Amino acid sequence: MKHRHALFRISLVVSLAMTVFASGCQSRTPDTPVWKDNGLPVVYLTIDEEEFRKVNESEEHEYRAPGGTVRVADTDDDVGIELELEYLRGRGHGTWSADKKPYKFKLKEKADLLNMGENKHWVLLANRYDPTLIRNLLVYDIAGRMGLPYTPECRPVDLVVNGEYWGSYLLSEDVRINKNRIAIDELKPEDTDEPALSGGYLLALNPDENEPPANVFLTDHMVRLFCEEPEFSEAEESRTQQRDYIVSYMQRLEDAIFAEDFKDENGTYYGELMDLQSAADYWWIQEFSQNFDAFTTSSTYMFKERDGKLFWGPVWDFDLSFDEGYGTEEGLMYTKMPWIDRLRGNEPEFQQMLRERWEVLNTILMQVTEPGGILDGYKDTIEKSWRDDAERWPLISEEGETISYDFTDVMAYLRERIDRRRTWINEHIDEELTRVFYDVTFLAEDGEYAKKQVRRGTGLSDLPAGPEKEGFVFTGWVYENGESYDQTPSREDVVLYPAYTARKDAVIAEEILLPAGSEQWGEIHQKDYGISFAIRPEESLDRNVHWISSDPETAEIREYNTVRMHKTGTVTITGSLNSGASVSFTLHIYDKRYENPPE
Repeated sequence: MKHRHALFRISLVVSLAMTVFASGCQSRTPDTPVWKDNGLPVVYLTIDEEEFRKVNESEEHEYRAPGGTVRVADTDDDVGIELELEYLRGRGHGTWSADKKPYKFKLKEKADLLNMGENKHWVLLANRYDPTLIRNLLVYDIAGRMGLPYTPECRPVDLVVNGEYWGSYLLSEDVRINKNRIAIDELKPEDTDEPALSGGYLLALNPDENEPPANVFLTDHMVRLFCEEPEFSEAEESRTQQRDYIVSYMQRLEDAIFAEDFKDENGTYYGELMDLQSAADYWWIQEFSQNFDAFTTSSTYMFKERDGKLFWGPVWDFDLSFDEGYGTEEGLMYTKMPWIDRLRGNEPEFQQMLRERWEVLNTILMQVTEPGGILDGYKDTIEKSWRDDAERWPLISEEGETISYDFTDVMAYLRERIDRRRTWINEHIDEELTRVFYDVTFLAEDGEYAKKQVRRGTGLSDLPAGPEKEGFVFTGWVYENGESYDQTPSREDVVLYPAYTARKDAVIAEEILLPAGSEQWGEIHQKDYGISFAIRPEESLDRNVHWISSDPETAEIREYNTVRMHKTGTVTITGSLNSGASVSFTLHIYDKRYENPPE
């Protein structure tokens, strides 16, 4: 079973050109209700073939095919109402590169599709990277049962495009402010005074390159945020006021979270600015499911109500959750978000909230995997559609061979993984829940020289300069056994000692060389830029270069001699050694869509 699952992961990187269709998937007319034999609603999409081709070939899914119709047949005897489309386009990031693609469509008139509330905007999730096809559906169900606000509704459907069976999809709400979606007040341009100014805002982490620059901002702790709604414009004074408000609010919240007493400079407790239960629920769902995209993509949402707090959610994008790629089901360090790390490791009220919300989630998870429970219900619902989808979109190996995997196996794997992870957390929550950081203590002859707190599972790159010792040259920090500290990630406390070489015997580092030169270029979409350097003489012992950035908001120094590029612009990166040797270079951060580095 695990072997098959591993093969599934390998197959995801296969070229689209190697994907083949199974025989027996002949074209059918939209009026032929054969696909309703699967017991699912059927979405019939009718669109000009050339327009549909343009949608599928649009790399950034910017092309919007006008016209066409969609019809949703809910039951075997339901012919559905044909609805006119304003447009159809692609959607998603990594999922858009797959053969079976996800789509977004907008209706000309609002409609209530499958009892999910009236709206013009809808999405069809392909779940190509999910061997079960139900991870999104399952996690949304769990989030809804926990009470996480505005959890999206979705329905498994079979999709038929121009008479041809297109696969098993999820018809889903999208994430937007609307009375049938995120039901908070919408900010109008004229809302420039409180309380109207205080909401509503829909925010997300880690904006992609297509977001309007005015909507993107960075906090002091390097949390990248953007406001999805409303869309700001520097040309509109009212929108600028709204932007200033939410940027200031999020910074106040961060300041309170990182303050010693968890209050901002005005004495406001962070819990007055952020809803603790939604934060705890959101973290547990991401952490428990080991969601590969947790807190790292623009699928991480928050919203702020008018005259209210910041809430976390709604949840979105779980096709890469519960995945073997994360290895073991053990541990509580799969998500990384500075605010949550700080609170989970240090704030008693939030820690208690996490314990209480685990009890709620634990009960729900037992209902998920028990015989005849939630998972079995989804298994029975999706099985026929899953098998047709597996024929329509077979997985092809790099050698061009069809990969065989079985519905019973992938569902059993999901059940086992949930049960094993739930068991581990129940057995270890007391000692593991709040162990977010470890201490790196630097000792000198007269006692403690310095101490740094580091996130468990990561290494420390910003090492302090060593204490001076007459007649000797500091050569770096070492473990008690004398082995050099190499920034190895740790989960336990680390104690380091200064190492010295007699000055008369020491080979002093004289210079840092930059093979790429003093002018270097980094493409913003690569995110991390590796610094290439050499130290001369080669035999010098001091090789720990300390790098600094002239503008951390544009480019931030990360561990292992890398630079995290936050936005386009120019920064000066300077490196230095304990010997005094130093070097600087200019890093030009560019967007490949608009410019190219010089030859």
